[in-house]
Amino acid sequence: MSQVLYSDAANANAGIELADAASDAARRNLDLVTSAYEQGVVPILDLLDAQQAALMAEPEAANAGHDHLIDQMAVQRALGRFRFFMNPEESAAFGARLRAHSETADEMPDGGR
Repeated sequence: MSQVLYSDAANANAGIELADAASDAARRNLDLVTSAYEQGVVPILDLLDAQQAALMAEPEAANAGHDHLIDQMAVQRALGRFRFFMNPEESAAFGARLRAHSETADEMPDGGR
C-alpha cells in the first residue's frame, strides 16, 4: 500500500513539472499568435484557440499542485507521521527517502506497483 502511495506522490510531482511546462508553452504560443493576429497573418479562430489553450492550461497546472499535496498527505497519513510536525532534519530525511523510493520505483518494470 505505501509503495503505491509513494509512487503516486512521485508521479504527482512529475505532473506538476509537466503541467507547468504546458502552461508556459501555451502562454508563449498565445503571445506568438496574438502578435501574428495583430499583423494580420493568422485568422481570429487561431487567436481564440490559443487563448482557450492558455486559459485551460493555467488551472491544470494549479490542479497538478493540488493533486501533489493530496498524494503527499496520503503518504504521510499512511506512515502516521506528518511533515509539518517534523523538525527540519526529519523533514529533509523524509524527502530524501521519498525521492530515493520514487527513483527505485521508476526503475522497476511495473513502476513499483
